[in-house]
Formats: sequence, C-alpha cells, structure tokens
Amino acid sequence: MTIKTTDPIIRNDGTGRMIKQHPSYGNVSLSVTQTNGTHLYGSDLNHQSYMHFVVSLGEEQRESETDIHYSKAYGLGKSPVLVEFSMSMSQYVSLITTPNTGSGVPCTLNRYRTNDMVEPPMATRPAPFHERLANDVEAAAAKEVEKLQETLLFVNELVEKGKAGKKEISELQRMLTSQISNLPDNLAFSVTLAKEAVDKTVERGKTELEAAMVNSMIRFGMERIEQLEDRPVLSVPDVNLISK
Repeated sequence: MTIKTTDPIIRNDGTGRMIKQHPSYGNVSLSVTQTNGTHLYGSDLNHQSYMHFVVSLGEEQRESETDIHYSKAYGLGKSPVLVEFSMSMSQYVSLITTPNTGSGVPCTLNRYRTNDMVEPPMATRPAPFHERLANDVEAAAAKEVEKLQETLLFVNELVEKGKAGKKEISELQRMLTSQISNLPDNLAFSVTLAKEAVDKTVERGKTELEAAMVNSMIRFGMERIEQLEDRPVLSVPDVNLISK
C-alpha cells in the first residue's frame, strides 16, 4: 500500500504567529473524572472515578521560538472534537500494559463524529455479576442433564422392546461411562471459569479502589499545598531585647 504524503498548510495570522495545519495533526487529552457513580462498558463495577479521553483535530502555532499545539477545527463554528471516550482505571492499566492483545480493551464512547457529532445513549446496566455466573453454571449443568436424558430415552426404548442385544447393552455402557467420566470435569471446568471471572472482578475492584485513593490523596495534597502557599514559610517569634 502506498502512503500518500502532503505538506502542511502554513500561514501567518498577521500577529507574528505562524500557524501550521494538516489533516494528520491531532491532540489527545486525558483527565480523571469524579462522579457519584456511573456504569462503564466492559465493567461490573459502579465507578466514582474514571479516565476521560478527548481526541481532537490539532494545529501547531509558533510564536517566540515556541511551538504550541492547540485543538482546532478547520472552519468557523466547527468543533475540533473527533471522539470522547471513558475507561475505568483497570481498563486504562490493561491498555498501557498489554499491547498487541486481541481486539483491544473496552471503552465507553461518550461522543464521536461521523458526519455530525453523535452522542450515543448510555448502555443499560448488565445483569448482576453473580446472576451471570449462576446462569453460566446452570447452563453447563443443563447441558450435562440433557446428555443423561438422551441416555434415559435409550434405556426406555430398550424396556419397551422387552429385550436388549449385546450391541445395545455395549452402547448403553459406552454412553453411561462417557457421561459419568465427563460430568465432574465439565462441571469443574464451569466452576473454574466462574472462579477466574470472580478473581478478575476482584482484581479490577482493587485497582479502582487504589486509583481512587491515590487520586484523593493527590487532590487533598494539592489543596494543602495551596493553603500553605498563603502562609509564611517560617514563622519567627517576636524577640524583645532587654537592655540593662
């Protein structure tokens, strides 16, 4: 595939600033958002703190030997924003620590541009985590019961005939042996998957809690620093000289 290249558009705005624009220029910003609780795609937790990203068209302005990068749309009255999305703390950690993995990490789209900016509705909250686990285990058990019912149907057919040949008895033995042997392993596998899902959710919860604590500590620390900036660094008590 041939990659096309084009030169940036460079112009002077008349105030001494050199402005450089190109379709490939973009800016991305990241902020920590605090809420009373929100649901994010791909997470079972109720998030009070999460990462919010904004990807925008960008331009470079050069003034006084300094390059400054702004989010800027081409044309009056247009928003430079291409997409806004949110991620939980654990999703963000997964994104930066596990590159080249599968189809990527889930994120919640807040706004995105097609021809116009689209603000999709929030997704409904999924079923509670424990209900989904119970349904998975129940489905696995139902699958095994279905196999046993097929065997029971085979036995009923033999009873109706009133006799069974050696071939039929051997087939019944094979079916029962297979089902009895596989039943513990199949159910154990379902329980193992459920346990792994629980462990992952607990780990995500720990990541969210740690991130929220660190964010709170930073915020309180910054507030304390601002308070201390209004006070003298060193307070020296008044000294009264006593002359004889």
